[in-house]
Amino acid sequence: MAAGAYAPSGDNEFDVRQSAASRAAIEEYLKKTKTTLWIEHDFGANAKLKKAPPYYE
Repeated sequence: MAAGAYAPSGDNEFDVRQSAASRAAIEEYLKKTKTTLWIEHDFGANAKLKKAPPYYE
């Protein structure tokens, strides 16, 4: 599976089609703005990330 790709299982989403559309919209926005979305659920890894005011370029 490509980076950023997500294959929903369908068992944890209220509306699978709406979720897919939302993911597609986010992917389009990220491409348009040339940004990266970080979703960090690991407390230890999150603690190592730079936060404002220092930031990543």
